[in-house]
Parts: sequence; structure tokens; C-alpha cells
Amino acid sequence: MAASGGSEAAWAPATAARCAVMAARCAATAACGHSLAAVAPAESAFRAVVSAKDTAREELVVAVRALAKTIQAKPTVSDGAKTTIADTTKTPVAIPTTAPVGRIEQPNRLEHNVHFADATTPTSKAKPAGVRGCQ
Repeated sequence: MAASGGSEAAWAPATAARCAVMAARCAATAACGHSLAAVAPAESAFRAVVSAKDTAREELVVAVRALAKTIQAKPTVSDGAKTTIADTTKTPVAIPTTAPVGRIEQPNRLEHNVHFADATTPTSKAKPAGVRGCQ
């Protein structure tokens, strides 16, 4: 996780540069000049910072992959530790303990609104934990 801190630090200048570009555009529009001359320096600085961030990220990915290969090749590192290091699988969501309850409203002729909610709280609009939709 230490690698993510470096990435966020690399993005901070890009965010600041993006704000500078937006401020320059707002100032140009407010002055009714619509002059791109006021925006060009900030925009080129922004593009340079984004390019530097992208390059830093690519270098970080190469370094992390090399480190992962080194760790995977070491016989002193247990298979369990190697699996833990390379674990990129998503944790599955638990099966809901309650079922969704459906309700159909007919506010107008030929119009049907389908709603569903948790069976324990049918008046709430919240779905049961882990539920994304109904079929």
C-alpha cells in the first residue's frame, strides 16, 4: 500500500495545475476577451505535469513488478506468503439474509413504477445489504 501514497503525491501537482487551467479559463471568460493567450501557459504547464505523473506511474509499475518477480523467485518465501502478496481477487459479497420485496405503483394510465426494498423494512427505499437489483 505504500506505493499508492507515491501515486497520490504524483497526482497532487496535476490537480493543482488543473485548477490553474480552470481559473485561467474563468478569468478569460469573465473578461469577455475569450482570449486563449491567458490560458495557454497554464494549460501547457498542466500537460507537462500530467505527462510527468504518467511517466512516474509507469516507472513505479515497472519497479513494483520487478520487486514482485524477485519475491516470487525467492525459495525462502513461503507459498502462502507469495499468495498473500499477489492476491488481487475481489472479496465476494455475502449472500443476503433477507429477500427483497417488490411493489408496483401505477401513478398514471399505462405507467408502472417498480420498487423493491428490504423485507424487514418495506417502507424504506434501502435494498438489503449485498443486493444490486432484482429480476
